[in-house]
Amino acid sequence: MIYLVVVAILSVTFFRPLLLVTFPLFVLCYFFLFKAKNTQSSIVIIALAFLVTLIGSVYVGEVNISNNILSFYLIIPLILVFFSRIKIHSDKYFTFFMKALTVILIMNNLVALLQLIQNPTDDDAFIGIYGLHGLGLHTLSIINFMMSVYYFFTYQSQKKISSIVLFLFFLVSAVLCFYGLGLVVFLVSIFVYRFSLRTLFKSLFIFAFVLVLMGGSLYFIKKQTFLYNYENIKRIGLFFSEQSNSEKISLIPRKLLVYRAYINGYVSDPGLFLLGSGPGTFNSRSYFLLNGDYSDNKAIETIFGYHNPKYATEYVYPLWNSDNFLRQYMDGTRNEPFSSIIAMLAEYGLIVSFIVAALVYTKYKRHIRRYHQKKSSHYEYFKFISIFFALNLFTDNFLEYPEIAFLFVLIFSLLTSTDTASLSSEPILIPKNDYKEN
Repeated sequence: MIYLVVVAILSVTFFRPLLLVTFPLFVLCYFFLFKAKNTQSSIVIIALAFLVTLIGSVYVGEVNISNNILSFYLIIPLILVFFSRIKIHSDKYFTFFMKALTVILIMNNLVALLQLIQNPTDDDAFIGIYGLHGLGLHTLSIINFMMSVYYFFTYQSQKKISSIVLFLFFLVSAVLCFYGLGLVVFLVSIFVYRFSLRTLFKSLFIFAFVLVLMGGSLYFIKKQTFLYNYENIKRIGLFFSEQSNSEKISLIPRKLLVYRAYINGYVSDPGLFLLGSGPGTFNSRSYFLLNGDYSDNKAIETIFGYHNPKYATEYVYPLWNSDNFLRQYMDGTRNEPFSSIIAMLAEYGLIVSFIVAALVYTKYKRHIRRYHQKKSSHYEYFKFISIFFALNLFTDNFLEYPEIAFLFVLIFSLLTSTDTASLSSEPILIPKNDYKEN
């Protein structure tokens, strides 16, 4: 249990940078403590990724060893944990981990609330002890959303007042992070989660109700932020405009333009489309850490040096750099050309991306079916956060941030470890005392 507490502290406090450095060590500890084993899926994916990277490098005529190594460093540990099989089957590990996250996150959000009261005009004030390192409020907002959903489903099964209070507390905290795109993804996740052809109108009604509720709350809490995000949504329409002059293009969110850049640069070239240009060579976190312009991390710079792969330099660098004539565009999440989905497709190619997606979906469906058959109370939460995390990969490079990616994968793994055990009909918020500490 000590291991889970340490991971919770590193994931939800200003110690987060340490998780990046110690990430492989924590993965090794995970395999040792939970007696986890690799599966054929992880071996196939890793072997195929190395092979395609080698062939792709030859095809594009460019070898980016430093970018490849850094990208593999961030991605491979996640693959190993996600596709691992835990031998120790117990519901108490998951519930204990959620309890640890709850305690730390409550302390953080209370401090953040005091900060916001002291600086009501600062959109970045709600940070607490989480720190602004990495994606800052983005990942803090996502974690709060994940915790709010957990207690929502807990309340549905137990009907305890404490659960509904925690649900509302974490939900409000997520909104106060003022991560507009994260809020949109959360609302879309609700719609996808509730969607079915039989209940289409009901799903649309619930989506519209939550949208109005969230939007109205934001309008009354912080009208300026609401209008700012509303204006950004209007600018999305310019992306689909048939006649876009240079002035209109300058207003289009760069997060959308990176999708167009991928289509223009990769889809038209069959070899590049299938094989990719190599890990860390387009719009991944690895590229931005090594391009010499975006990152201030001197340690990574010293180890790997600066590298500017040609496809990233041609298609992505113009969208996001610190040159004076582009500073006007470096404002807001909408202009950050980050997307784990685009990074996977462009850097690892369609072949690897398709196989990874197929294996991930297969594992998800297998476990969701088992949860449903056993009528586990974790079924709904497992389903929702899987949808929520998957949709977030379209909007940012979360797959390469251990502080959020490892957190989700660990929750996913602890949840899936329970589906072969004797599952109770209700979640256990406090673990029993019949365990030994790891």
